Amino acid sequence: MKALILVLLLFPFISRAQYPPVTLPGSEIRTITSTIVKGQEYNIQIHLPGNYSSSEKKYPVVFVMDAQWDFPLVSSIYGQQYYDGFVPEVIIAGVTWGGTNPNPDSLRARDYTPTRVPGTIQSGGADKFLQFIKEELFPFMKSNYRADLNQSVLMGCSLGGLFTLYTLFTQPSLFSGYIAASPAIGWDN
Repeated sequence: MKALILVLLLFPFISRAQYPPVTLPGSEIRTITSTIVKGQEYNIQIHLPGNYSSSEKKYPVVFVMDAQWDFPLVSSIYGQQYYDGFVPEVIIAGVTWGGTNPNPDSLRARDYTPTRVPGTIQSGGADKFLQFIKEELFPFMKSNYRADLNQSVLMGCSLGGLFTLYTLFTQPSLFSGYIAASPAIGWDN
């Protein structure tokens, strides 16, 4: 019985070790350690257009918040819409948290909310996260990819949508487009 319990306790670790992480074809993951957001490590999931390597042109960028959930979905929808001729070629840059065992729930509240709410640990850090985007993520994209940041879109859902609206209202010219899907507009009344 003790051996069975030990095997059941170790199963998540054993099964996780057997399978490689899933990546989307044509995508890569890069890491930025922010000096602005207390040394937070961010994973940037990048999806490049199909002919990126054979072209010299610059591409618009769609910055997707909550990439841990939304990057595969946005990349898939984009691929179908591009194939059907409805959207131009773009670079998709999904932003999520890296490091050891990141907790997206807590980190989302920290980075995506504009005000501090009692009882919500780390909330109210949208200003710093926006500064990270402007001063660390944009230069990273510009120096590592042929990114046309004059044609960039910020996209977020829920708290990511709240952050998208916050950015639109505080820095409207930072992005050329904003997509706020189901934004958490009830935040802090």
